[in-house]
Amino acid sequence: MPVGTPRIPPAEENDIPADLRVELRLVTHPAGLDNIFATLAVSPETLRAYLPLGKHLFTESTLPAELREIVITRVAWRTSCEYELAQHERLARRAGLDERSLRAVLDEDGAGDMSPLHAAVISAVDELVESARVSDVTWVDLADCLDDQQLIDMLMTAGFYCMLAWTLNSLGVELDERLQPPPSDGGLGTRRTVMRTSDEDPGSRGVATRLCSPAAMAEQRAYNAARIRCGTSAPIPTHVSVEAVRAARIRKARESKPALRGVAVEDREIDTMHGPLVLRLLVPPTPVGSYLHFHHGGWVFGSVWEQDTRLASIAAAARVAVVSVGYRLAPEHRLPAAVNDGVAAALWIRRSLTRTLGLGPMLVGGESAGAHLALCTLLRLRDAGEMDGIVAAQLSYGMYDLTMTPSARKWGDRFLSISTPWLAWFYDQACGAAGADRAAPEVSPLHADLRGLPPTLLTVGSSDPLVDDTRLLAQALRRCDVDVDLALWPDGSHGFNTDDTEIGRAAEEEIETYLAAAVHAGFVGR
Repeated sequence: MPVGTPRIPPAEENDIPADLRVELRLVTHPAGLDNIFATLAVSPETLRAYLPLGKHLFTESTLPAELREIVITRVAWRTSCEYELAQHERLARRAGLDERSLRAVLDEDGAGDMSPLHAAVISAVDELVESARVSDVTWVDLADCLDDQQLIDMLMTAGFYCMLAWTLNSLGVELDERLQPPPSDGGLGTRRTVMRTSDEDPGSRGVATRLCSPAAMAEQRAYNAARIRCGTSAPIPTHVSVEAVRAARIRKARESKPALRGVAVEDREIDTMHGPLVLRLLVPPTPVGSYLHFHHGGWVFGSVWEQDTRLASIAAAARVAVVSVGYRLAPEHRLPAAVNDGVAAALWIRRSLTRTLGLGPMLVGGESAGAHLALCTLLRLRDAGEMDGIVAAQLSYGMYDLTMTPSARKWGDRFLSISTPWLAWFYDQACGAAGADRAAPEVSPLHADLRGLPPTLLTVGSSDPLVDDTRLLAQALRRCDVDVDLALWPDGSHGFNTDDTEIGRAAEEEIETYLAAAVHAGFVGR
């Protein structure tokens, strides 16, 4: 059935159940809800069942993004599903397929012009479409390159998208305007590409599931499994144990005394309108900029003395004076106390440190609750007209919606650095059990007007309860025309960039490279 003659019209947004509209925020394009989801929303229960499996196969499976897109694009081509073809030719390019490889995927004899693994994947899809079974010969070729879990994920991906193609074709779901090919495009009849570039489709810029080897993903999964076994009974702290945990963490940090070569370290106390504020400075020999950093710890734990090794590495790699903020902690000091401290630190850098050291551009960043504080601080600085010189932000696995996003609510008791009960406890400490409106923009920056913020790298792992916070923030930033790069790392847990794993090291290297490039561009452009 030709695209453009729908048999069942898509649901109006107001007719979609409220809870499902919240779930659909994850897949809503800046131009509006795609017709595929609006049409499936006519059957809400079916769509509720569809979304988790679709999300898993697309963002959390063990199949590398490049192979995933070969499977989906080949299924779309073999089933003549123009809707999915228009969508996934674009995504295939973003996953790393070049023009030659794409032409091979969209050709009857394309497998002969590809690598042995890509050719085997195409053959497997063709056999599944034609006979519902992968032949023994093709299976041997696949098994030489993929592990058992990847093989299952590949088969499930092919089956899922075949089902979707049959549904879309039979319903005649109308192609969204943003996916329409140009008038000169021959469409499926001539197998012409209908993919748009990132300039033509701003909503698709800078989104990438990072490609990792099967061995690296297996290592990260094993690392996660060990941490889950160790943390299954992690108790929620009491008021008494909060003080004990804080003291133990600071004592451990000070006793470890890591060797920090190439940076000068100094604790500085500054006066603010809210009282004294401790800042920890890590300064390389010839800094060209500054990095305002907010530590993790759920607003309750953490200190400026606990990340010296990591921050010293960033200082040296990016040639920035790192200023780590010793913000006031909850529950003694609820939000926005920590944000007030962040603003005071940023203004001190600009008015004192920058002048003293002759620094240029400023970077802002943090992890977990620190990422939340970094974003809230940026918004306050923007509203005060104090954004001059801030050239980039780097936010890792932050908490951006304190009403809880779908992934945070659904994670449950399984403790992998964090869990749903722990998140609820942290949010209570930061806001008060019956305190501030948690959906207010100053509390949950996901709900704020994000216009005017600097280019931002968002880092998160697919095995993090807070993954939806970052995915939704990326969409919100794009809608506000902010240049954003979403780095989604397979199997990464909360805090994974500090894991001693290949994926953790790669993520941390990317963060350092991003910050170095941003400060260099800002310095050269002064």
